Amino acid sequence: ASHPLNDVWYAILADNLSGEVQAAHLHNAELGMNGEVVVALNNIEQGNDNGVRIEGSNATEITSEVGGLFVNDKLYVNMHTEA
Repeated sequence: ASHPLNDVWYAILADNLSGEVQAAHLHNAELGMNGEVVVALNNIEQGNDNGVRIEGSNATEITSEVGGLFVNDKLYVNMHTEA
């Protein structure tokens, strides 16, 4: 199946977190710096042992600017836990 070029599908797995994930985002920043939220990540599934899986698509939020940040290593994932 073909997908539009602005569709971004993601699957993020994490474990040993400090608590349940309340929100997750893609942020824009250079390595080691804090950055602004550019895309909210949805479909958070809590697992056992403080693990989480986040999977889905955010086509409506992906612009050419965000795509450029991605290919130039200017994005990072931040998971916000309740702890």
